[in-house]
Amino acid sequence: MVSSLSPAGPPSGKNPFGLDRVLLRLAILGVLIVVAFVALFSRLWFLQVLASENYTNLAQENRVRLVYSEPSRGRILDRNGDVLVQNRFSLAVTVDRQIVDTTRERYQTLVALSDLLKAPRKELRDALNDETVSPYKPVAVAYDVKPVAANTIGENGEDYPGVAVEGLEVREYPEGEIAAQLVGYVGEITGELLKVPYFRDARPRYRAGDIVGITGLERSYDRFLRGSPKIERVIVNSANNVIRSDVIQEEIPGRDLVLALDNRIQKLSEDALASGIQAARGSYQAPWGAAVVMDPNNGQVIASASFPTFDPAIL
Repeated sequence: MVSSLSPAGPPSGKNPFGLDRVLLRLAILGVLIVVAFVALFSRLWFLQVLASENYTNLAQENRVRLVYSEPSRGRILDRNGDVLVQNRFSLAVTVDRQIVDTTRERYQTLVALSDLLKAPRKELRDALNDETVSPYKPVAVAYDVKPVAANTIGENGEDYPGVAVEGLEVREYPEGEIAAQLVGYVGEITGELLKVPYFRDARPRYRAGDIVGITGLERSYDRFLRGSPKIERVIVNSANNVIRSDVIQEEIPGRDLVLALDNRIQKLSEDALASGIQAARGSYQAPWGAAVVMDPNNGQVIASASFPTFDPAIL
């Protein structure tokens, strides 16, 4: 008996290429997974290595602040050493906004201080909300506080949380209106002044809230009189509370400005000018006048009088 042999074939219904397809798909999937991991690793490496400094700086900016304190301003003297402009200490009430940090607490503080100081609540509130003052330093809300009120705050601290009395410098003019037009006066720098090249290009830089010369010699010699501020680096936590403070630059007081002006002759010139203007008004229109006294030997200005004048202490 003869039988025929034929090659064995795959079982009925089976795909001879099924295993290859599965292996191919697994290989492709493996490649995709490897590519994904490589991309993820590359991104992490970029963030950790290449961009780490940038992100570190951003993190530092979020928790490190610089706080500036106004330096002591230089005096203005006449040729004989007589003081025309100087600084004096004023008892000022300050509020720490890191402690008094809720709307209710601020309202209660303003009511208490208004009653104690006999000051309008709106004025105190405007000073408390002054955005030109760093939030990490106490803000002055009242100056020239009477000693009785200062003692009340000091002796009853539990009734005035976050409130303190400090001695702050303010400008003083011992001669009153004498040479007022010449020496000028100071005030808080404005946004417009910050754009003026004299202030914009100065080093150290001027910042919103700085006290600067507005007119006269106070303005012309502001950089000379100004000095350099004390700078503190404070570190705050996520709640914006100060956890550490370091002084990175001590205050450098401003320099004194000595004039060729003679205070005695200045007074005589102003008195003579005022008398002359008043006498002239009997017959003529004489709304104002000016007088200058110079040394013929060297051209120095010994006196410079203007009428009418003003009291720089009230500006």
